[in-house]
Amino acid sequence: PKTEGVVSERYKYLCYIEQEPPYEQLFDLKVDPYEQHNLVGQSNYESTLKAMRVRCHQLRLQCE
Repeated sequence: PKTEGVVSERYKYLCYIEQEPPYEQLFDLKVDPYEQHNLVGQSNYESTLKAMRVRCHQLRLQCE
């Protein structure tokens, strides 16, 4: 499936864009380097998820 995403020094965000609604994944690479625990939906990562969504959207606009 097609995905878009952003990777920072600590976090990795993926969005599967062909699904409706889009399926998202967020990983904290510092504590979960093997990306086994999706953090989407966990309230303590809500602001991180929002920031990664915004950054992904910014990069998408730059590529258009």
